Amino acid sequence: MTHATRSVAVLVALALCVPVQAQTPEIDALRVRAEAGDAEAQLDLGFMYGSGRGVPQDAAETVRWWRRESNPPPRSVWC
Repeated sequence: MTHATRSVAVLVALALCVPVQAQTPEIDALRVRAEAGDAEAQLDLGFMYGSGRGVPQDAAETVRWWRRESNPPPRSVWC
C-alpha cells in the first residue's frame, strides 16, 4: 500500500469513525513476504484480514490475498 493510499484510508476511517489499528513491524514483514510470493504468508495475511487480527477487518483484502496464494506468480518472476 502506498503512502498516499494509506493516508486516504486513514482519513476515510476517521471520517466514518471506524477504529484504525496500527500495523506492527511483524505485520509489515509478513506483508513483504506475501508480496514476494510466499504462499504461507499470503494465506496468513488473508486470515488476518478475515478476522481483523492486527489489521482492519476487510473481506476484499482477505479474498485478494487468498487468490494470490492459489495463483502464484509465473516461474519467470521467481528467478
